[in-house]
Amino acid sequence: MTIGCAKALIAQGRIRPDDETVLCVTGNGLKTTDALAGRYAPEDAIEPRLAAFEKFMGRAMAVSAVS
Repeated sequence: MTIGCAKALIAQGRIRPDDETVLCVTGNGLKTTDALAGRYAPEDAIEPRLAAFEKFMGRAMAVSAVS
């Protein structure tokens, strides 16, 4: 629901596309794992630090841009 609400607020112009926005997704993931099982290779855990997340996302976005 959080992502859907954010998309609606962007569509309404209440969140500008160039705004830096943080969304808190608080689900535990238990409902998602079955839907995703076998579709993606498991990722290695990353250190719980912003720099580690940014490094991981930078690599993921680079791969996505090439695909």
